[in-house]
Order: sequence, then structure tokens, then C-alpha cells
Amino acid sequence: MKTNKALTRRSFLIGCGLLTLTTAGITLTGCGRETQTLEYPPKFTGAKTPLETAEVEPAVTPVVEPVKPVEVAKADIILSQDEFDALTAKQYLNYSAKQSLLLYVDGDFYSMSNLCPHERGLLVAKSSNTIECQKHLGQTFDKKGTSNGYETRSSLRLTRVTVQAG
Repeated sequence: MKTNKALTRRSFLIGCGLLTLTTAGITLTGCGRETQTLEYPPKFTGAKTPLETAEVEPAVTPVVEPVKPVEVAKADIILSQDEFDALTAKQYLNYSAKQSLLLYVDGDFYSMSNLCPHERGLLVAKSSNTIECQKHLGQTFDKKGTSNGYETRSSLRLTRVTVQAG
């Protein structure tokens, strides 16, 4: 007797179905062996729980030190007489030698980085109250370093400095 070894699509699908059902049956059979019955409300046995028997360390009260006032960093900048005159007259100076902007506000000198906090674009002072990012022309800051929020809400950090003409 000759056996037909040709595999047809129908016989393949039937074989896969039987294999899947057999595997699922074995898996489900393993799940049903143990059953656990839970009572509600649970009965109190009088034994302490692991949480109740654990040793608890006493709470540590943190020591809070008084806040020290922030001191303004001082830096000496020496400008030429022409640069000093321009700074005091216009109340701002694009000072490329130190990669900073110098401002003269209410009799005090301030310095800040000439890089925008958003994407490090070059900042240029356009007037005594307007500093503009050259990468994002709508992004400006006022003389206190406050952003207009066009591209970033981060403000500029001002540092009080002493400026000398010499």
C-alpha cells in the first residue's frame, strides 16, 4: 500500500488547529489544580502582621539653617574712555571683548551674557531697554533681563559690576 505524502493546505490547517487546541488545553488544565477560597471579612487570628512586627527607626528632624542673603558677585571691567562714555550716554554697550552686554541702569552697571538662553543665539542691545536675539528676531529682553516669551520664558542673569574708564 502506497501512502500519499503530499501535504495539502486543508490537512496543514487541520493539523495546526489540533496542535493549538492541544496546547491550550494543557495550559488551561495546569491553572485549575489549586483553588483558594477567601473569606470576607477576614477572620482575626491575633497574630501580628509583618508590618506590625517590623522595627521602626525614630523620625529624624532635619536641621534647618537660616537662609543667608545672596551676595551680588562683583567683577571689575576696564573700558576705554570712549566705551565708558558710550555706555553712560546710551545706557548699554555690546561688549564683545568679554562676550557680554553692559547696561547702565539707575546709576549702577550690570553685565550679562550675550548668548540667548533658548538656543544660544547672539544677543544684541538695540536700545537702553531692548535686547534682541539675532537667531529669533521676535525674542527680546528688557533692561532687567525679563523675556517677552516669544521663544523662551527664561530670563537673563544680570550681575552687578564695577566699570572703570582707563
